[in-house]
Amino acid sequence: MRASPSTPTLRILSFSRHLRPATSLRFATMSTSTASAPVPDVNFELSPIPKNPLGEGRYIKTAAALMIGDEILNGKTLDRNSNYFAKFCFENGIDLKRIEVVPDDEEDIAEASQRMVQKYDFVITSGGIGPTHDDITYESLAKAFNQSLVHHTETLNRMLEMSKSRPWIAQQNEEQKKARERMALFPEKAEVLYIGKDIWVPVVRLEGKLCIFPGIPGLFQKMLDGLKAFLPLPPASEQPFRQQIFTQLPESSIAPYLTELHQRVKKEGIRVGSYPLLLKGVYVSLIGLDEKRVRELGDEVQREVQGKLVTEEECDQSRCMRRVVSFTFSIVHHHVLPSRRLCLLRRGDAEMQDETGGQSMSQAPPQQPLFFPQTPSAAGTPQRPRGSDDLVSSPLASAVARRAVGMSTPRRTPRTPRAAKTPLFDPASSSPAHYPTSSPAKSNANVMDSDPLDFPSS
Repeated sequence: MRASPSTPTLRILSFSRHLRPATSLRFATMSTSTASAPVPDVNFELSPIPKNPLGEGRYIKTAAALMIGDEILNGKTLDRNSNYFAKFCFENGIDLKRIEVVPDDEEDIAEASQRMVQKYDFVITSGGIGPTHDDITYESLAKAFNQSLVHHTETLNRMLEMSKSRPWIAQQNEEQKKARERMALFPEKAEVLYIGKDIWVPVVRLEGKLCIFPGIPGLFQKMLDGLKAFLPLPPASEQPFRQQIFTQLPESSIAPYLTELHQRVKKEGIRVGSYPLLLKGVYVSLIGLDEKRVRELGDEVQREVQGKLVTEEECDQSRCMRRVVSFTFSIVHHHVLPSRRLCLLRRGDAEMQDETGGQSMSQAPPQQPLFFPQTPSAAGTPQRPRGSDDLVSSPLASAVARRAVGMSTPRRTPRTPRAAKTPLFDPASSSPAHYPTSSPAKSNANVMDSDPLDFPSS
């Protein structure tokens, strides 16, 4: 999760060279324009560690997350922050009890936040703290806990320091300046915690429990990791251990055994989970505080379900592969097929014609997917066929994905040698903000510093 981008993810960056020039150029221009933004050299002072808000000797046991935004509920934005928070809680021994999504509505935000603060030890909100009219999180939470809003002087100073090198800062009128300063308008009794030397945005905490975060995923993740030192986290002995077993048996075949196992071990505080993958198999998960006991049960489950023990790293690789396949299919559907830059030949396709419409391409053997970038024909070699909009299918996505992750696709037709091309996207320098990949803190910092939006750098 916090490791560097995996090899499959990096390979898909190189794959983008097969997109039509206009699309690739647009992505490249976006990356170049954001990267050219000046990055201020700042070294802000961190806040001192405050007293334990739960009381001496107590630590966080339960948590909840309140994700705020119409864009999540209407499908415009994919919520990644709740997933990152869930992993954070699991790794630190916190029992995450609830995740809710509410619209940009004052009553909904107030009701959910009050209820969560009463029930759980650690509550976060994500989103709604920018400069626009629909950013009402600070205002809604202030009313929920009977506080007024005041500008926080230190935050205003850090905001100005972070953005003083930006050329637009001197061009803003009074109305625009007022909108920008809304991002430092906090509930008057809130704690203001500065958790990063290169971040002007603080974590604002209310009632000793409710921590307010921005919705930008890169900024959210870095600030959540930075907040760790300020939290009364559970001791290491309270951190759970998870053992996973993968079996190709159908879930219904292992259900009776898992039911019996659950009844047998629930008094030990060990949780048994079953998570199927469509047409592939089932992951069986065992979670408990006693690592030795969980490993013993893992060996038993492995025998009973005819499965294989799977490490967390292998599970991460499997998830990464599925993300690559999904992302690749999206590229194929939205960019590749309309521009006719790729095509899929299948053996037995009756009368696929070449670019000139005269040469039949039915020589390809049946049912063999082939992945071709479109290139000019060599003398005496049939031109490669153009793509077709009706080829959106799992074989096409599979062929593209295999190439993206470095897996060879069998070929029966020799390829014409081509001069090496330099990819438009260099994995060593491209911003990870454009791709579905987990990034280390340093990469997230680069994304924030180069983000053209007001929030991270204004």
